[in-house]
Amino acid sequence: MTPTWTELFLLLLVGLGPLKTMLVYVEKTENYDQPTRDKVAIYAVITAICLAISLLFLGAGLQSLLHFSIGALSVSGGLILLLFSLRIVLDTGGDDGDQSEDTDPVSLAISPIALPLLLNPVGIVALVTFSAEAQSMEVYLRILAVVLCLGVIDVAVLLLAGRLGKLIPHPIIELLERMFSILICALAVQIMVDGLEDLKIL
Repeated sequence: MTPTWTELFLLLLVGLGPLKTMLVYVEKTENYDQPTRDKVAIYAVITAICLAISLLFLGAGLQSLLHFSIGALSVSGGLILLLFSLRIVLDTGGDDGDQSEDTDPVSLAISPIALPLLLNPVGIVALVTFSAEAQSMEVYLRILAVVLCLGVIDVAVLLLAGRLGKLIPHPIIELLERMFSILICALAVQIMVDGLEDLKIL
């Protein structure tokens, strides 16, 4: 069955959308000037979209070559996202501000912003599944169009968040980031549960 445009958009919005990313992006780039913030946003989106397109066209081949199941991918991806989110929730502050200022913007854009936040395990699992199950080039092109559309949305939202973030006090950003990270923890656990069910462990 060919997924509809709406089904594709809603699923990939969770797996490749900007909402779960923007607070971390604002907090991690708060010590950068605006051009550097913009650079981080653009690099992050380009990285996530290139990875997404690669998974769409190569995911089935990688799955066959490396002999992993969708369930195993869900469990491992969910675990990585859970550990990352817990680190944010339990972070006590420390030298984080100095570290973010010294971090190479390109490295920050690649991880954690592009992966595992912008392109998260939901998106990775979905794209590998689409890669394995797509039955025609029309389906591939439809998914590709949705991925590119989300890339435009991601850039717009992150660039806007980078500008609005300067108007919000740091403690408020930290509070919102931790609250949202708790929700991401729940998402990560659900991904792992789904994977364990797929593996017939639960």
